[in-house]
Amino acid sequence: MVDPLTCPHATDTRVDSHILCALHNCWVDCQVGHFGEPPMCAYEEPDNSEEAMERRLRWIKEASK
Repeated sequence: MVDPLTCPHATDTRVDSHILCALHNCWVDCQVGHFGEPPMCAYEEPDNSEEAMERRLRWIKEASK
């Protein structure tokens, strides 16, 4: 697993929350967490277990209050 905060492919080129990935030469937001989850590499499959999906739904509901 690649730690997105110390990834050697992250460049200093940024636009808002997106960063240029030198490995794939594309824009990713791998250094930003989504739905209460910690940041992760944009090329790694997210945890889509039932527990993880329920956790993200709870986070969305709480965040929208």
